[in-house]
Amino acid sequence: MSTELKNQVTVRQQLTEMLRSYPRLTNLNDEQIQELANKAVCRLYRANEMVIQTGDSGAEFFFIVEGQARVVKEVGDELKVVAHFNQGDLFGEQALLKKERRNATVEVMVDSTLAMFDQAAWEWLLKIPGGTEQFSNLEKEYSKQTASTFPGIHKDEVIIIMTKRHVLAYIASLTTPLLILLIGLLISGLLSLLEIPIILPASIAGFFALIGAIFNYFEWQNDDFIVTSQRVIHIERIILHGETREESPLTAIQDINVTTRNLLTRFFDYHVLTIQTAGVGKIVFNGLKNTEQIKNAIFEQRAAAQQRVAASDTTAMRRTLVQTMGWSVGPIESTIPLKKNEEQKLKKYRLPLPRLTIRKGDKIIWRKHPWVLLKNVWLQSLALLGLFYLLIAGLGGFFPFSSQMSGPIFILLVVLIFFAFSWFSYGLDDWRKDIYIVTNDRILDIEGSPFNLGPEQRREGTFGVIQNITYQSPSFFTRVLNMGDVVIETAGTMDTFTFDHVYDYRGVQQEISKRLFAFKEQQRQKERKKNEDRFSKWLGEYHTMSGEVGEITPKGG
Repeated sequence: MSTELKNQVTVRQQLTEMLRSYPRLTNLNDEQIQELANKAVCRLYRANEMVIQTGDSGAEFFFIVEGQARVVKEVGDELKVVAHFNQGDLFGEQALLKKERRNATVEVMVDSTLAMFDQAAWEWLLKIPGGTEQFSNLEKEYSKQTASTFPGIHKDEVIIIMTKRHVLAYIASLTTPLLILLIGLLISGLLSLLEIPIILPASIAGFFALIGAIFNYFEWQNDDFIVTSQRVIHIERIILHGETREESPLTAIQDINVTTRNLLTRFFDYHVLTIQTAGVGKIVFNGLKNTEQIKNAIFEQRAAAQQRVAASDTTAMRRTLVQTMGWSVGPIESTIPLKKNEEQKLKKYRLPLPRLTIRKGDKIIWRKHPWVLLKNVWLQSLALLGLFYLLIAGLGGFFPFSSQMSGPIFILLVVLIFFAFSWFSYGLDDWRKDIYIVTNDRILDIEGSPFNLGPEQRREGTFGVIQNITYQSPSFFTRVLNMGDVVIETAGTMDTFTFDHVYDYRGVQQEISKRLFAFKEQQRQKERKKNEDRFSKWLGEYHTMSGEVGEITPKGG
């Protein structure tokens, strides 16, 4: 349960300083800021405690003095985290502004100190000139943030920054189209000096320059640089070519460097952001603006993620205390069922035949793309079709036969069809035996032999050694076929796992990434459970001994 803080004076002083720097309160002077801070009631909320519930009447708004909160909203038929609030953020004002009931649930993620303002404080705030205007466009900002998404976003993941390259990058790409246009104009100018009034070269050059400018515009808009509450992601797409994705969890980020190439790029705020990670290597955000803001956001989100991990450890300790001591202190765990409809929708990517994705319990089996199968058996397929045609033609007495074929030729065709079918089956089984398997704790790359006639090569690794999962689709052709390679980078001396030529490479990468996050969380929970058991044993022993001998005093006390 939330508790009113004993040291309200110190917290209110901290609140006052934070309100002075809050961008939505710039219309208030120092006296008004102080008056607003005096209207607050500051309370401590424990991790996973609900502050606002969907459907409640909007009678208060809140300011985070210390801590973090998340907003959970029903999107479609499932619950999803749509926003995070951190220290210095204000929330809950939309229901007051629109005079509606709450349309989302807000829950603190760590122990948080919140300043609560009632409706009277809100009405006082709106009476100050410019008060309504300061908050009226917040709903648009929230809606824009909620609408932003990218392939493979997790349900409890929030986009903090999603940006494109600097406009200077597009301007630089116009060099070639402008050169083409200039050459065309020069040729037309020379022809006119020779009294040959032909403007065709300029027209053709202008057409190709325009096409080039349009192409470069879409190419400029085609890449994504993303910072979320869990990871950083760079998706590189090249029109009429391939696609590459690299990412790193926030907890693996070690350092970030901002590079400015020259005075011109410094003047236009055009920088290169290099993110150094543990094990994953470097992720480069090239040609961005506001890089200091992005850098600070990454470090802030990394600190917030580490704080949430520490909070989960504290929650585990509290759970042990409650169980051991038999206390009743209200819910400790989150009561928001975010696991609803957690199943990944991989079925929509499945082709009718052959089966490329097979689910068996917690196991998922992927085969290579049908294009690989086609390359394996195209010659056998042609041979089979040709032989079947000859058999039917021989039985019917049409081309290339002038009459019904004889018995020996019939037997020969049947034998050839048998061998061609065996050859086809060999190629098909060779494709079927090359599989990639993912369970909840390991990955396997199995390359079997057709009909088990030869050896089987099997590589296996646990999620504990996986550091990063990326994908690449190297050409326009492979993108059209939705075929690519999923690269699983591992720690130590173990070789990188590569799921070559898989169908729906994005979905495969997302599924493995989701399971990796779940595995790491399970490992943290197991470690916590060990500490819980150890702590519970000591606490239980203390509880037993204190009941036997009364109050225990230190030796010499």
